[in-house]
Amino acid sequence: MKRVATLMSIMLGLTLHVIAQNSIQGIVTDGTRQEVMINTAVILIKARDSMLVQAVRTGNDGRFQINKIDTGKYIVLISYANYADYTEFVYLQTAQQQIDLGKIAMTTKAHLLQEVVVRKELGAIIIKGDTTEFVADSFRLQPNASVEELLARLPGLQVDKDGNITAQGAAVKKVLVDGEEFFGDDPTLVTRNLRADMIDKVQVYEKKSDMAVATGINDGKQEKTINLQLKENSKRGMFGKISVGGGLQGYFEEQAMINFFRGKQKVSVYGTLGNTGRIGLGWQDNEKLSVQRDESVTKDNELDSWSGNYEGQGIPLAQTGGFHFNDRWSEDKQAINLNYKVGNLMIDGESNTIAQNNLPGSIIYSSTNQAFKNNIFKNKLLGEYEIKADSSTRIKVNVSGILNHKTTDNQYHVKTYDGDSSLLNTGRRQLSNSSDLGNINTMVMIERSMKKKGRKLALFLHENYINENSAGIVKAQSDFYYGVDKRDSTALLDQRKTAVSKSLYLDGKIVYTEPLSRRVVMVWNYGLSVNASNADMNAYNKSAEGFYNQPDSAFSNSYAFSQLINQGGIAFSVNSNKVHFNFGTDAGLTNWTQTNHYTGNSNQRSFVNWYPSADLTYVFRMQQSIGVYYNGTTKMPAINQVQPVLNNTDPLNVYVGNPALDPYYTNVMGIRYNTYQPLSGKYLFSNFNYSFSGNQITTNTITDLSGKNIYSYMNVGGNNRYWGYLGLGKKMDRFNANAGINLGVNGERGVNFSNGVRNILHYHNYNAEIYANQYLKDRYDVSLALNAAWNTSASSLQQQAPVNYWTGTISPALTVFLPGKLQLHTEVKYYIRQRTNIFSDNLNVLLCNAWIGKKFLKEDALLVKVSGNDLLNRNKGFNRFVGGSSMVQNSYTTVQRFFLLSVTWNFIQRTAVQNGNPSSK
Repeated sequence: MKRVATLMSIMLGLTLHVIAQNSIQGIVTDGTRQEVMINTAVILIKARDSMLVQAVRTGNDGRFQINKIDTGKYIVLISYANYADYTEFVYLQTAQQQIDLGKIAMTTKAHLLQEVVVRKELGAIIIKGDTTEFVADSFRLQPNASVEELLARLPGLQVDKDGNITAQGAAVKKVLVDGEEFFGDDPTLVTRNLRADMIDKVQVYEKKSDMAVATGINDGKQEKTINLQLKENSKRGMFGKISVGGGLQGYFEEQAMINFFRGKQKVSVYGTLGNTGRIGLGWQDNEKLSVQRDESVTKDNELDSWSGNYEGQGIPLAQTGGFHFNDRWSEDKQAINLNYKVGNLMIDGESNTIAQNNLPGSIIYSSTNQAFKNNIFKNKLLGEYEIKADSSTRIKVNVSGILNHKTTDNQYHVKTYDGDSSLLNTGRRQLSNSSDLGNINTMVMIERSMKKKGRKLALFLHENYINENSAGIVKAQSDFYYGVDKRDSTALLDQRKTAVSKSLYLDGKIVYTEPLSRRVVMVWNYGLSVNASNADMNAYNKSAEGFYNQPDSAFSNSYAFSQLINQGGIAFSVNSNKVHFNFGTDAGLTNWTQTNHYTGNSNQRSFVNWYPSADLTYVFRMQQSIGVYYNGTTKMPAINQVQPVLNNTDPLNVYVGNPALDPYYTNVMGIRYNTYQPLSGKYLFSNFNYSFSGNQITTNTITDLSGKNIYSYMNVGGNNRYWGYLGLGKKMDRFNANAGINLGVNGERGVNFSNGVRNILHYHNYNAEIYANQYLKDRYDVSLALNAAWNTSASSLQQQAPVNYWTGTISPALTVFLPGKLQLHTEVKYYIRQRTNIFSDNLNVLLCNAWIGKKFLKEDALLVKVSGNDLLNRNKGFNRFVGGSSMVQNSYTTVQRFFLLSVTWNFIQRTAVQNGNPSSK
């Protein structure tokens, strides 16, 4: 009997011990003042019958904890005088379960109409510091709408006809899915192929570097990013989009993407084929230049000015495909992300460029006609692997590789006149080139957390290798005139050119993080980096036998450029409920060596560079914050700026390197303010930025009487730039509508030299956009945007000849839902481009696009439509550019009117999870 009693006592004790492990805790704060609330009543109620279980009060630190709770469903009720009650449903499913409700922001009854109290339902927009989060379901869209259509509805975001996204005044560089890369640097693959109804939240923020994330200190390396958080029921199943379209004029669009999602595992494949200029084009090779501070990259190919991307000029034929794989396993201790893309892009077209070149006391005008035929075949692999070796060690490896083969064929006809319209020169050139690029870029991060909370040690290793080889032919004839169109002389050029450029960048950095208190963290870092670049350029004249085997030493060179950088610094991070402050500085000692292998001359120089930074954010309340920041960076000249070799590819425009160039320092500062009122739907996003540089690298242009230009590089002070954005608007639930206004400014003061005379250029752009849209389900979807921009530019060399002009767009769009699942869509864009005394062509354009379609199948999954692009056949390619002492306008052939018959199938098959086993649904 004694044994039985003892056993029962032990079992009862164990049971009480298990029950005692169940707990609910949290911190209660004032949502407006962000202060903890003491002596606040916290009541636990059974959800089944509303019976009181326990009641406690918060302590002096605002914390509460309810212990010894049995399993089951409960309601947590928090109450305080003059505050709205807060409720939260909790479910204790197993023993030894601890639920942390985190910080709970209470709202006074006086502000109840301005705030939403229920946790996790804070309205359409949530502002968290510098991150803006949109609840996707708060924005009404058509069935099967794409993410691109969703983004176009979000306040502060704009999406152009090519799918380029601008968020709060800045270009979006990346679109992530659940925080992971999805096919790398082509946002349209995500935005045009994922369905909007799969998205839970859209987050817009400045993505920081791995180092900044690991240390909590902003290092100034960031890019505007959108992250799409998927709904839980969208993370399992198969879905995709297949579209086929063709027309009588030879235009076609064919694309497909199929996705297999199984929780944390995502597999996607895609392929595109088209010549409409709308698919398979968003591919940028940004990774090859992603080196660190004080970088110098390989010399640009002097025979090839084409970037390898389609930017609206010419008629493209794009063929692309790719594969994506992402997975996490071992309780998220390991993760892998792979993206492979292959593509071929061919572009044919013509362009005309007119330019004004300001000289001391005179003006020179030029007109250039160009015919081009370009082709590039690309391969790119992006990979990331992360492992948490144990509870305190994390290793992350990023690898990107690029293999490109590119050919270009360009023909130019140039005429140059003086201010009296007298002919100075004419030129004809033909450039053909073939080049191969190989690049591998690797980053390794090893992070170790110590026993003391917040203490960390991190090691960063980075490698970037670029190898580019090219060979081509340049043929040119330049005729020079005097008097009234009398030819004075002729210069002929017929050469074969080869170039081999290699660059290797190695960098290692160790970072130590030490918490000084609960809110203050100190970060030390030290790094060593090596950057070595080599460029060999050779020119060969044609022999009497017709072979290019006669070396031309005047236009050949072999040049080496190397840097050794020792860099270290200290930074501090201060964080509280309302204030987030980072500040610190790095200092770097740079040893720089230049070697000219042709002459044997070598030049060694040393510099001390500074990199201060500061970032302060103040949170007024959950949906309102203000921030200021500052960054100072030192930039080194690139090898194509220092290499002292003549470039005669364009005999009328010759570039010369300057080995005496110094690095230059740039200061960048800015302020941002964001606020949102959930109940009224009112929002305001704003930022203003200013930068100024000392000793910046600029051009010195010597123009002779024949109109020939020789460009060299030099350091000069007095350059500054500003840019800003203000967006405000309101969601009108009563009318199912949104309306707002976006304001933008940017400008600069630039300094260069022309024929030895200092030239100061001022450029300003002010733009405003008013927009509104309304959606009524099963009836219509209508939108209107009005945009206007005022551009001004002035040169100190020609103060009497400033260039001022207006540009604007009027953009209405309408979709009507007709009986029988028919849809009629039309959109109009009227581009207004004011003429000037220099740019006198009429470039106003009215573009009309329309389609009519019918939906079939369950959930309207199949769409058959007939579409017309540029119905009036008025599309004109157009660019204007102001820089240095030149003002340039470029017009070019582009895709115009075509008609397509297309079929698009949006399919989705979700998989539900029951008792841990997947089941089709």
